[in-house]
Amino acid sequence: YPTILSPYHLLITTKRLTWGLLPLHTSGITACTYHLFYNRLPLLVPLQAMLTCIGNTTAAYAAFRIAVSNGWRWSEFSSRISQDDDNDNNNHNHNNNNNNN
Repeated sequence: YPTILSPYHLLITTKRLTWGLLPLHTSGITACTYHLFYNRLPLLVPLQAMLTCIGNTTAAYAAFRIAVSNGWRWSEFSSRISQDDDNDNNNHNHNNNNNNN
């Protein structure tokens, strides 16, 4: 169940997300620098790709840490996946029955 976060807890979790998004911001600056110099710095292309990959990973990890600190558990995710699978199977069977009539 969701809990009310203290101001300190909220500050810590948002700092984590900020640090997690920093490589993505740096990736965007790298792309702008590359185009600013009319594509004459070919080293910036792999640097941007690396920063994007690192940024996506750190942002996902920061979001995961925020979710866990708010009380989210992995079992909620796996139970939701199985519920979605059951719903998909039921809808598929229902559609097949309607098409046969």
